[in-house]
Amino acid sequence: MFHNNGAELQTAASFALARSQRHGLEGMAQGVTLIEALCSEWSSVWSPMTTVRLDILAWLFAQLQPLLRSLEITAWTLPALVRLDSELERLSMQLARQGQVPLVTLQALCHQVGGLIHRLERNGASGERLPISTRVPEPAFVMPVVILPAHPMPEVPPAASKSHKRSFALWLFAFFVAVALACGFGWFIASQQHPAGAEPVQLDSLSLFDAGSTELKAGSTKVLINALASIQAQSGWLIEIVGHTDTTGNAEQNLQISYAHALAVRDWMQRMGDIPDNCFAVQGAAGSQPITSNDTASGRAANRRVDIRLVPQVEACARPSTGY
Repeated sequence: MFHNNGAELQTAASFALARSQRHGLEGMAQGVTLIEALCSEWSSVWSPMTTVRLDILAWLFAQLQPLLRSLEITAWTLPALVRLDSELERLSMQLARQGQVPLVTLQALCHQVGGLIHRLERNGASGERLPISTRVPEPAFVMPVVILPAHPMPEVPPAASKSHKRSFALWLFAFFVAVALACGFGWFIASQQHPAGAEPVQLDSLSLFDAGSTELKAGSTKVLINALASIQAQSGWLIEIVGHTDTTGNAEQNLQISYAHALAVRDWMQRMGDIPDNCFAVQGAAGSQPITSNDTASGRAANRRVDIRLVPQVEACARPSTGY
């Protein structure tokens, strides 16, 4: 199978464990020999991540320890134990040459095999079996087998080891974008429910009209264009235009002037923006809604203004449907 399909470390580790379970010490030595052969190509063996390779090896040696304790060990098994000890020593040296830190599970397996050899040599003449505990839990089932379709194993480019990090970073970025969009949608829904809290567009009357006049000044176009760009007519929203004055003078006259100012702004926006009549609501508030005190000249100038805001209203600004 390995000759025809190629092999990677996880498959080899699974094969080594299955070989050990089936053939005892001989199979264990054969499996370690296979692992040592793969580790001689450490830089190109699959998986490309060193930590994953070490985890696979640590898993294998952890499985071999209880398996070794479950085997029947006698003086007749001494040659097989010596061979296994030799293969483990070669594997340890191979990993050391590759600059890998010693694996705790590999060291523990080496000590276990060395201890068995020492006890067999000491009691070899008697031929007695060594007391082996049988209460050790059975080793876990072999890991899933993954076979590479190519042989020899292709080298992994350095960029491939970074692909997982890049994929994770992209996923994390997409997650934060989704959260931001959800928050933005929630804010939009809240603004739909509470639009009255939105700040209106406030136009200074002196920039639009001459004193006492209800005709737009020639220089007011720039101010009105900016206001038109800020107010987007759309279905379900009413463009409310409210004219304001200060509190000086005749209240009735102020009301008429404030309404005339709002109407003039409405007419200009309707004409320039081709906005239907049902998109607008025009009011004159005179001096009833001051934004500052009327006690000073600057305060009175600030109160003389035209406010434009969007207000939700069912069927407002709806285009008439054409019938046949």
